[in-house]
Amino acid sequence: MKKKLLLGVLCLIIININFIGCVEQSEVTSFTGNFNDYPVDTDSDGLYDYLFVDVEVKITKADNYNLHGVLYADSEQIQEYENITYLEEGLHTISLKFDGGLIHGGLIDGPYELKNIIISNRDGYTPGYQIEIVTINVTKVVDFLNITGQDVSTPDDELIIGSENITRWFYNQTYTTADYKYSDFKPSSIIFLGFIDEDVIDENGNDLYDILNVTAQFNITEAGQYVVTANLYHLNDSDDQQLKSEEVAESRNDTYREIGIQNIELYFYGQVINTNKLDGPYFISGLKVHKSGTDINLNPINKWNILYWTDEYSYTQFEHGVEEIP
Repeated sequence: MKKKLLLGVLCLIIININFIGCVEQSEVTSFTGNFNDYPVDTDSDGLYDYLFVDVEVKITKADNYNLHGVLYADSEQIQEYENITYLEEGLHTISLKFDGGLIHGGLIDGPYELKNIIISNRDGYTPGYQIEIVTINVTKVVDFLNITGQDVSTPDDELIIGSENITRWFYNQTYTTADYKYSDFKPSSIIFLGFIDEDVIDENGNDLYDILNVTAQFNITEAGQYVVTANLYHLNDSDDQQLKSEEVAESRNDTYREIGIQNIELYFYGQVINTNKLDGPYFISGLKVHKSGTDINLNPINKWNILYWTDEYSYTQFEHGVEEIP
C-alpha cells in the first residue's frame, strides 16, 4: 500500500532557480502506488515483443502529461520510455512499453526494476527543460534542498519539481516486475557491435576535411529501413576543474540493410565542426537506433555512455563554415 507523505506541503523547486515555492499536497497530481506488468507476443511466435508496465496515477487537473520510467536489470539500464497523453481529472492507468529486443540484448534474467518514475504536465513545454529535469536523480534533488538551508523533510515516496510552467512528480520508490527470462523475449532486429573505423574526407582537394566519417558495425537479424543517429562531443577541462562535455556535431543515417553483419557510416560535417571551434580528440555518445517509422531506440547501451574516441584534430583542419552575408 502506498505510504503516507510525511509533509502536508511539498516544496516546488524552480530549476533556473531564483526562489523556492510550495504546493499544497491536496492540489497536486500523485501516484497511487498501483502497478502491473505483463508481456505481449504480437505475432504469436512464442517470444515476447514487449513488456508493458501499467502505472496508476491520480490526476487533479486535466492537461497533457508525460509519464517517464527506466527499466533496469541488476542495476544495468535496459531502456527508458515516455508516454505522452492527455488526461482528464481522476484515476488513470498509463502504460510504459519496453522493447523485448532490448531486454533480450541485456542477457540478464528478471525480475526487472522500474525506476526514475516521473509524471509531468506539458503545459508550456520547453525542450531545454525536459532534458535537464528528467535526468535529475531524486537523491541529488534532496541534497539540493538541504544545501539551500530550507527546513525540508524527505517525503517517503514522492517529490515535486517544477520549472516555469512544467511540474514533475517523482515516485521515489522502485517497482519490481514478475520473474522473466531474457530468452523469453524476441532478440532485437539490429544489434550494435561497436565502432570499427574512422577516416576524414577532403571532397574538393583544398586540404581541409569536409567530413569526419566514423563507421559503426551492426548485426542485423531482420532486413529493413533503419535510422542511426549519434552525437560528437568535445571534453572540456573548465576553469573550475570539472570535466564538461560540449556538443560538436551530430549525424544521422537513414538506410536500408539486409540481414547480416553490416557497416553503417556516420558523417560528421567539417563545416559544423569548424564553426564550433572545439579541438579533438572527440568522443561519440548518444547513439540511437530506430526502425524507420518507430520511436523505439533499439540500442540497449546507455545513451550517455562514451562509445568511441576519435584521433586528435584541430578544428582548423576542417572546412570553414559559410560566411554570413551582411
